[in-house]
Amino acid sequence: MLAIVEGKVDRVIVTRPAVESDEELGFLPGGIDSKMMPYMMPIIDCMVDLVGGKTTDLMFEKGVVSVRPFAFMRGSTFSRCFIIADEMQNSTPSQFKNLLTRIGQESKMVVSGDPTQSDLKERNGLVDFMSRFKDFYGADAISRSGHFTVDTLGSQDIVRHTAVEEIISIYEAQKVEILRSA
Repeated sequence: MLAIVEGKVDRVIVTRPAVESDEELGFLPGGIDSKMMPYMMPIIDCMVDLVGGKTTDLMFEKGVVSVRPFAFMRGSTFSRCFIIADEMQNSTPSQFKNLLTRIGQESKMVVSGDPTQSDLKERNGLVDFMSRFKDFYGADAISRSGHFTVDTLGSQDIVRHTAVEEIISIYEAQKVEILRSA
């Protein structure tokens, strides 16, 4: 949001895959904005926490912030934009490539996702790209690329309730136990 205030970008584009978490909602009534709203609520909640509800509503109203479903991205170029791509562990490799190739001049993109929480049965776009990225550039991929910064967050970076860190630790410990018994 600061980038908009400082005039560094003109718009914020928000996207995330429309993938349910082990549950299907079925047909959603309304236009595209209404259909995407359940998937966008986590990001909108964060915006409300950051700048307040009235400012968030105004930013959507004025078109400063817009939601872009993957289904309607092809052919777009996002220039002078700040692109937020959330939950990308639920994108397919072709969706991920499509997203990354939309970036235009004077734009920045933040991609987030947790490969351990993918709801896709096949290989996801985030894991696919990271694998290709490391294969292309080798061990020092980040320093050789020039365009990418990769941050890996751990349980110590959790900003939710302190119980979430404990829950993650429980799941990680179970994963280690399963690997030992395999």
